[in-house]
This record gives sequence, C-alpha cells and structure tokens, in this order.
Amino acid sequence: MSSTSIPETNIPSPCVAICKLDEDRLCTGCFRTADEIAEWSRATEERRLEIWQAVEQRQKVASGNSREISGSDISK
Repeated sequence: MSSTSIPETNIPSPCVAICKLDEDRLCTGCFRTADEIAEWSRATEERRLEIWQAVEQRQKVASGNSREISGSDISK
C-alpha cells in the first residue's frame, strides 16, 4: 500500500495532450482552467466529477451547442 495522499479514482483526466492556455487561463485542449489542471492529481472523485461537468459545459459553449443568441438566430 502506498503512503502517498493521492486519491485513488477511476475517473480519467480530461487531458488530450494539447496543453495551451488562452488569455483566460483556460486550456484550449481539455477546457480546464489552470487551477483545475493543477488540482487534478489531488482531487477527490467527487471533485473530479465537478471538474468534468464544468469541462462539458465549456465544450458545449465552445462548439456552439449552447442557446446563446448569435447573429444567425435573429430573424430578418
């Protein structure tokens, strides 16, 4: 048994090995914040699920699947 305090979990990292932070300190590859990336290795399973939920929301916004109004939504 290991004496480290790293939590054991089966939740995979969102990392896709495209590590580049934008001006908002958000990774353009995995959509995690710099703080979430730093926290990941120490995060509990519950916290990892919270991070994944935030990642999925950011991915939806980035891909245009959110219901934010855009110019094409305005009728002529």
